[in-house]
Amino acid sequence: MVRETYPNKDVAALLNKNFISIKINAEKGEGKDIVKRYGVRGFPTLLVVDAKGEELDRISGFRPPAQFISAIKPILAGKSYGALKKKAEQEPKNLEVAVELGKKEEERRQYAKAKALYKKVLDAKDAGSAIREVAEGRMALLSFMTSRGRDIAGLQAYFDKKKDTAGVVDHARLLMRAYQDGDEVAKVVAVGEYLIKNVKEPDATLLNNYAWFLATHDTKLKYALELAEKALALQPEAAFILDTLGECLFRNGKLKEAVETQRKAIKLAPETQREEMEDRLFKFEKALKKKTKKKERTA
Repeated sequence: MVRETYPNKDVAALLNKNFISIKINAEKGEGKDIVKRYGVRGFPTLLVVDAKGEELDRISGFRPPAQFISAIKPILAGKSYGALKKKAEQEPKNLEVAVELGKKEEERRQYAKAKALYKKVLDAKDAGSAIREVAEGRMALLSFMTSRGRDIAGLQAYFDKKKDTAGVVDHARLLMRAYQDGDEVAKVVAVGEYLIKNVKEPDATLLNNYAWFLATHDTKLKYALELAEKALALQPEAAFILDTLGECLFRNGKLKEAVETQRKAIKLAPETQREEMEDRLFKFEKALKKKTKKKERTA
């Protein structure tokens, strides 16, 4: 978040206009008390509180800029966790509110509460088909998350059922991560193409991660390069994207460009990330020298 999301100009403008932002180390001093007070269960976590310190909402886990902005906007529009919880109490038969509150409980890792809300929708005799489908989809996500990724079959089954629509982006993101971890190339490509088609807001992280996977698995190398270039166009100074672009250029035989790009990545990268990038630069330079010598011998 610190390296990629918060420095983004659109994110910074949104936060500076609407909030007073404070960064707190959750493992030291007052940070420990804040973690205990608000029941923070994972990092990074963005807490949104009012002037009295009452929690309005939270955003848990890493979010690239576009996803982060999408998560903040409902809070600004009066659809925060606190507002939804109050409305659910006032309108217990409002199934749309139940689903939205369920999503908020998911973000807070209150999976039992989320499941109860979705079950309420599925059990409601007057629930329309659209809201019922949303609740069914969230239940599939919950099953996967609470099984710690073991119930991939259920998630895949729901995705297959709805993949002709744009409504299973969250499911596809989880599937892609799981299949990347398992090096299942064909499945990553199938889910990746769904995401490229259906994620409407620019998402440099999605493009970058997909490009890296394809390149490092020697699959669709020209396409991987195109994806990396699109990601870089969205975040021109992002070291991690330049690193991916360098690898894609290398795999496509563009060795000189790979070396130049990797040097720029290292220059922009935090010190903790430079060692691996420098190893790749050494690989690129070695290949370039070998190619140059071969040309000289044949000249």
